[in-house]
Amino acid sequence: MQIIKTYSHINAVEYMKVHNNVEYEEILSIIKDIDSNKCSGAGDNAENNWDIDSLKNEFKTRLKELGWKSRLLKNIDPKENSITYERFEIYLAHRKKQVAVEIEFTDYKKVMEDFFVKYPASYKYFDIQVGVEILPMRSFHEELTRETPWFEKEVHNILGHGRTNPPVPLWIIGIEP
Repeated sequence: MQIIKTYSHINAVEYMKVHNNVEYEEILSIIKDIDSNKCSGAGDNAENNWDIDSLKNEFKTRLKELGWKSRLLKNIDPKENSITYERFEIYLAHRKKQVAVEIEFTDYKKVMEDFFVKYPASYKYFDIQVGVEILPMRSFHEELTRETPWFEKEVHNILGHGRTNPPVPLWIIGIEP
């Protein structure tokens, strides 16, 4: 895979280069080392037939090999800032030294959940300092399923909310084979 574009919200990349340079370099090397040929399907039109589960598992395996672990934040009580008194849980798929990484190739709604629920809550409770979202570029998105999020759209959504919302440093990475 190759990185085509990146977007650094609230200086996420700059923060990582200074405070989490090892994790920064690991993320870059994982993306560059993934062989997209392994993840393409074997249908009639293999060029446009991607095995998304295989692609996500490839990322997950490489992150796990480098010590990235999943994390469940339990019983976060938002009552001091909210009208509701419900408790909820946040599951971060890959986390290491206050950096969370999510790879999203299947559902655009999960990206908004990451940006506006997972990362801000984890940031507020000092569990992470930077959220990293790996998304396909639009050209790659067109080869995947219909509900796949894509880099350009999600960066546009973030820019539409203004410079300080979501209130957490985010590094959004656009990739394609």
